[in-house]
Amino acid sequence: MKHVAPACSALIASLCVSSVIHAQVAPGAAAEQSFDVFELRVLGNSVLGNAQIERAITPFLGPKKSLADVEAARTALETAYKDAGYATVFVDIPEQDVSADGVVRLQVTEGRLDRIRITGARYYSNGQLRAVLPALEAGDVPHLPRVQRELEVANRQSRDRVITPVLRAGRTPGTVDVELKVEDSLPVHAAAEVNNRYTADTSQTRASVNLSYDNLWQQFHSLSLQYQTAPQEPEEARVIAATYVAPITTSGQTLAVYAVDTNSDVSTIGALSVLGAGRIYGARYILPVPQIGSVYSSVNLGFDYKDFKESIALPDTSDTDDTPIEYATWSVTYAGGARGERSNSGFSLAANFGMRGVFNDPEEFGYKRYHARPNFFYLRGSGEHEQQIFWGTRLYARVAAQYSVDPLISNEQFSIGGADSVRGYLESEALGDHGASASLEWRTPSFAQWSNGFVSELFVFAFFDAGTVAILDPLPDQQDHFELTSTGLGLRMNAFGGLLLALDGAYTLRATDRTEAYDTRVLFQVRYGF
Repeated sequence: MKHVAPACSALIASLCVSSVIHAQVAPGAAAEQSFDVFELRVLGNSVLGNAQIERAITPFLGPKKSLADVEAARTALETAYKDAGYATVFVDIPEQDVSADGVVRLQVTEGRLDRIRITGARYYSNGQLRAVLPALEAGDVPHLPRVQRELEVANRQSRDRVITPVLRAGRTPGTVDVELKVEDSLPVHAAAEVNNRYTADTSQTRASVNLSYDNLWQQFHSLSLQYQTAPQEPEEARVIAATYVAPITTSGQTLAVYAVDTNSDVSTIGALSVLGAGRIYGARYILPVPQIGSVYSSVNLGFDYKDFKESIALPDTSDTDDTPIEYATWSVTYAGGARGERSNSGFSLAANFGMRGVFNDPEEFGYKRYHARPNFFYLRGSGEHEQQIFWGTRLYARVAAQYSVDPLISNEQFSIGGADSVRGYLESEALGDHGASASLEWRTPSFAQWSNGFVSELFVFAFFDAGTVAILDPLPDQQDHFELTSTGLGLRMNAFGGLLLALDGAYTLRATDRTEAYDTRVLFQVRYGF
């Protein structure tokens, strides 16, 4: 920020006052000159309260004061303006004679906004930017803390736009101009990914593409489309998803609606084949919670309507048993995180429930799962924390858990196994009504500094994963408890501005029906996005 002209005028005014008073006394007597100061009269103020002014200048009132005392009062008052957030306000000592009445005048020059210019914007509306910065209004004295808060909100509106303010002296003395320099890029993003996160009895690769546009109607509305398939056997997995996100207020309230269409051909229990096609329509309303210290959080209100048409094919027959179900789930989620100099944390706690009679049919629930109720309720939570320890190394911990008092249909159960749970096992290898999983990683320092700039993150790590789930009211001879544990090594790399490479070599420690103990499985994920 530049305050050249106001600062110079304040300096010139002070010098003029000093030379006038010095001219009134004999040579050599200036240092001993004193006068009474019974009132410091502040002229030109419109933004600072009387109490704030009095606190700043009262200590300098009294008999036998000097020029140094008046200058100290001027400095204290100007500092009070700066501390209150008015950095464009300056205080001068005008030419005056204080010998008669003991009144010293302090002249306040409030640097008001003259012109507000927006430069550099190519893909975002200037009018929309002005609307979210009401603190920058021509003719007003800018309150910089408020301006800073509004700029932070504006810069959070899009990852494709950065706004930098520059203050300059205005065309007339005592005014300032503001230039808002905008650096933006086309709000179109795309990503492609290949991985081997597969479920039982399916081919081993998955591929997905994602396309989004993040500034519809010049209102920061976002539309994204995603397609996922199994390249080796496309009929095994097909997922099409569309999401629309609309900011509701500049404070961060957001509405998201989405639709998912999925089709699968998956064998899950021995020789039984579960054939399924389903659709999910959902909405989330996000309400930010005021930040407390370094903790930021939000409350999310959710609704999902789910329509699954599954059938179970018995082995050695052509018969199928249809188990369709249509139902709705509601959720209230509290989520957030905290950032520190040496740590990062995140957390989420959700209450999920269904209501009998609101799309939820007791007969469908009972047929889908023994003792399953349409008015179900369960809690699901998760948390993660990364902490720097010594020599640049870091510890990372992740936990997730679910608790239910009633049997749940499989779509609502807690799953363990896979790349985001217990590595080395198949995706969602075990399901239960309640359960927990945990991961602990010891990460090396980043090796990115040795890459000449094309790698932004590169580290390796050792990990230990564990998970357990339990089934309520199991059927006769049905296994009601599962435990998975594994250990291994991994690598993460971000490079070339959009490439993600993830490799995990996992060594299983417990056997299941699908995975042997002491088996090795390598997981990979390659993703590039812009």
